[in-house]
Amino acid sequence: MLKKRVKNLMSNDGMTLIEILLSIVILTIVVLSFSAMFIQSARTNQQTESAMDATYVAQTCIEEVIHKSIENSMVCPVTKAVTPAEGYDQTYRGTIDTFYVNINKSNHDGKVVVKVFRSEEEAEDPEQTPQAQMETIIR
Repeated sequence: MLKKRVKNLMSNDGMTLIEILLSIVILTIVVLSFSAMFIQSARTNQQTESAMDATYVAQTCIEEVIHKSIENSMVCPVTKAVTPAEGYDQTYRGTIDTFYVNINKSNHDGKVVVKVFRSEEEAEDPEQTPQAQMETIIR
């Protein structure tokens, strides 16, 4: 019995260094591919959260315009712009939370457009897409 144990201990049936290194490489590849997926998921989550917040701000401003209290609003504190945007009678601009809001209102057809940007610089760039945009017609 003792001879059998010593013989088992002295055998070469264990894992080689190459097998161990290969298994470590395979495990590393699997872990790295999953970590990239988790990083992308976190980025997408952050962008979606920002878009939802911007949509909430746009919705709040649309509701203020519908209730005709945009100039005295505490929820959507924007100021009337001096020069209305082209095709509109009134333009309001301001910062709400971390967003820059641009509200254009037309008196003759009742059209209201609310655009929400990340910053004032983005709002000034005509090629920049707003973070959120809502439109309505008030009759």
